[in-house]
Amino acid sequence: MRIADELLGMLRRRKSESVLSLDKGDKGASAKVHRTAPHQDEEPGLTQFKVNPFVSALLRLSGEWPLFGTPPLSQKQYRALFSNAPSFCDYFPIYDYCDEDETYLLNDGINIAKIWRVNTRYMSARSPEALNQFNEALTRALDLLPANNGDEDYPYIAQIFVRALEAENIADDFEAAVAANGLSDDPLSRHTLDITREHLNLLTHEKGVFPDSRISGEHQGWRVADQAVYLCIYSRRPERFWKKHNRSPAEQAKHDLSAFVNAMSAAGISLKPLLPHDLVNWLAPYFGHKRFTAADIASRRETAAFDLGQLIFHHPARYHRSEEANERGIWRFGDYWYRYLTIGGIDHPPRDGEITIGVQEEDNDGTKINASLFERLPQGAMMTWNIIPQTDHQMEMEIDLMRGMAKGGASKRAKFAAEQADEVQEEMMRYHHKVFYAQMGLFLRGTSLRDLLDATERASATIATTNCIAVIDPRDDLISQDSFVRALPAVYDFNHDRNAALRARKCYTVHLASLLPFYGNKSGSTHPCYLMFSRSGEPFYLNPFHPGDRSRVSHEVFFGPTGSGKSATIVYMTLMSMAVNNPRMFIFDYGNSFGLLADHMERYGKRVRRFTLNANSNDVLAPFFETQKALAEAEKAKAISAGTWVPDADEIKENEDEKRSYLNEMEYILRIMVSKDGQQLSPSEISRLNKALVRGLQISVERGEPHARPVHIRDAFLEMSVEEAQSPNKVDDIVKELRERADAMDGWTQGLRGTLFNRTAKGFDPDDDLTVIELGALGGLGNESLLAVAGLSAIYTITAMAEKLQNSGRAIEVKIDEAHLWAKIKLLMSGLVVGSKVFRKLNCWLNVITQDISDFTGDAAKILSNAEFWWLMKMSRKEVNELETIRNLTPEERHLLDFPRKEQQRFVEGVSFSGKFPATLVRYIPPSLILALGQTDGNEKDARNRLMKEHEISELEAAYMIADQITAARRKYQEAA
Repeated sequence: MRIADELLGMLRRRKSESVLSLDKGDKGASAKVHRTAPHQDEEPGLTQFKVNPFVSALLRLSGEWPLFGTPPLSQKQYRALFSNAPSFCDYFPIYDYCDEDETYLLNDGINIAKIWRVNTRYMSARSPEALNQFNEALTRALDLLPANNGDEDYPYIAQIFVRALEAENIADDFEAAVAANGLSDDPLSRHTLDITREHLNLLTHEKGVFPDSRISGEHQGWRVADQAVYLCIYSRRPERFWKKHNRSPAEQAKHDLSAFVNAMSAAGISLKPLLPHDLVNWLAPYFGHKRFTAADIASRRETAAFDLGQLIFHHPARYHRSEEANERGIWRFGDYWYRYLTIGGIDHPPRDGEITIGVQEEDNDGTKINASLFERLPQGAMMTWNIIPQTDHQMEMEIDLMRGMAKGGASKRAKFAAEQADEVQEEMMRYHHKVFYAQMGLFLRGTSLRDLLDATERASATIATTNCIAVIDPRDDLISQDSFVRALPAVYDFNHDRNAALRARKCYTVHLASLLPFYGNKSGSTHPCYLMFSRSGEPFYLNPFHPGDRSRVSHEVFFGPTGSGKSATIVYMTLMSMAVNNPRMFIFDYGNSFGLLADHMERYGKRVRRFTLNANSNDVLAPFFETQKALAEAEKAKAISAGTWVPDADEIKENEDEKRSYLNEMEYILRIMVSKDGQQLSPSEISRLNKALVRGLQISVERGEPHARPVHIRDAFLEMSVEEAQSPNKVDDIVKELRERADAMDGWTQGLRGTLFNRTAKGFDPDDDLTVIELGALGGLGNESLLAVAGLSAIYTITAMAEKLQNSGRAIEVKIDEAHLWAKIKLLMSGLVVGSKVFRKLNCWLNVITQDISDFTGDAAKILSNAEFWWLMKMSRKEVNELETIRNLTPEERHLLDFPRKEQQRFVEGVSFSGKFPATLVRYIPPSLILALGQTDGNEKDARNRLMKEHEISELEAAYMIADQITAARRKYQEAA
């Protein structure tokens, strides 16, 4: 009340029309005022000093004063002419920052405040059991807030704030990641940054990018924003308190808060000290001022007049005076209108995560998804909590007092109060539930008075839907303008509340914990590459290639059933990986799904090779490419058998599990070539197979070939069959077997098989940025052996290149689309397991993409189990059950897999599993260009063809036009909203 009186100049009358005066009809209100619409630049009049007429006449007649004219001023009156009422920012006590202690100095020059940015724990789409466990951990942390600091008249105050910040730094984060990898001048990276900025400008628009279906009854668009949570803890103690203690205020706070901070960490909540520029950039833009850089604040701190409050409250505070009761407590800062709504006590036990966690549930009409309370509040809302820890002794005394007063009454209300007192005391004694004081509320902001009043009605109605808390009607809140000031950081005074306001209410800490904004929606890392979002619009970063984001490997699995949005999502992730990480990329494609993306990358400077395997192809894959290394391995095996092999130092250090076996790789290919449908071979058959392999390799060397070809292996089988036939101990079955093997190999020297595999190959070019291996012609029924040999030959050739380039500092990324076609071929997957075991040490990473997970059994399942990063789109219950046969799902992971949804032409959702980060529900909203490049449906191809014919342009240019159309449609929504 005192603050508002001084601030509004209500203690004395002014001559000017700009006078702020008490409304006579509102006695007792701390600031019920009316508006006389003064001009902003008008100077206030001088103070009038009234004198008793009798005294005036006596002094004039006595000659003390002139008989006529203005009487002289006393010294007190003269000094009063130069007195000034405090400005608004004078009530903001945070003055400066102490770098050494990471504390903020208050304006009394003694006390300090600790302010943190809170990294909340990801709790979105969690089961009720998980939410309850987190509530228990959070309650334990609250219970450790210092309640007895040596002087009960000056308690600690814990203030919590949550507001949606503009997500302005996402594109800057990507630019920094690109620069860190030396790609600032790369044309593709620059263009990708440009389209990312354009895309984010759409997503962060205040009106959103499409209607948010989770919010019923309101036309509110879905937008990207950062849900920022802040924690401020302070205590204002007089100087006499510190004279009795050896610790400084900063040391005392560190000592008193250490248990609480540790408990927060144990609950999965980290606290990051808020630096001065972060504090200013939290509050200054909210109150209509610009943002500041860290350098700006640092330079200003060097000046004698530095005051954080002056930077934050740059615009003068103007109080809106009105005769209307519903316009109480309204302020103006610059072009914005503000008010503070006070929330009453907790009437009923709240749901865990009531404020920040949305709800998804099944009903008769299907799945119903509701946004969180905070998301449903009007844009510009900032919720606040003032928590005053109390000792059990303090609360027991108050409860005893309340019980005594209640038992003296005969009314039902008195009896109910006595019952409540007994119940609370039993809860405290039996279950050790603590009771604290807490005061909640929210700031609202509008662009006009009408906008603010509408926001008030919406906010009040929205909060009422919780059935556990409610807003005090502004018409009944006589101290709302005072509450506005006291809700700011480090301003709240519990003694004032007890003596004058009575806004703080008792509540169980377990209920308070359910209402705090520490139930987070944000997950992921700080290393941008893949960009997704939470349902609440918070950005999700993850870069599997970054050492800080992986715990073991960068292998990935992407599962997306038909219609789940797989194509566009994979194209997006592929482009972002190339733009940020710049790997040498290999894509096994079917049906030219990545064709437009390859054209786009080529347009922006990447060297692209299209490797097509069909009857008209000039491209060749060599199944036995590493001939020399395989022969060296055979010589080593021979020496080991003879007992003459001596390992060198490098071989001793090498991990056998990650050591490449060229002979084993070639054996898998050879078994596919000579066996039918991957039939099992006996040990003796495998032995003869290996002998033929080595002999074939030797034949190629003897003939001066760069590497062995199927024809050399055929000749080796023929030679062995002749030798066996001429042996005195010949076995006819072996002769027959060897001749059959030779006949089988002969089939790989002619026709399509000979064209693809029996010619000399050069391997892959390390100067190529992207190699697209088109396998569409080999994916049909009956071509399994062709696909298997092609796949393994390509993988082993890539591995050979990775060995040569392993110290180049540039990773290799291998993407296998439609990998379920590979999974059906047992020998192919067995060979892939053998080949991929060395990928980790070669900085070569496998990305398995499939729409059918049921075929992944045996060695195919091993390939998936090697992956650290899993991306799963919307799955049916059957598919989830099939997934459980491959991956051990925790109850929370299985619960999460029920959540992903899709809205046509808006977004698709999926789940992210990774080693370092919690299982997360993510929303994919790619840029328009990505959607256009990833369109694979028939009607989408027809639309491109029409544009190509109409404008006589290429397919890529037609895709660019479609991207422009998608962007225009998104802008149209914003213009109409």
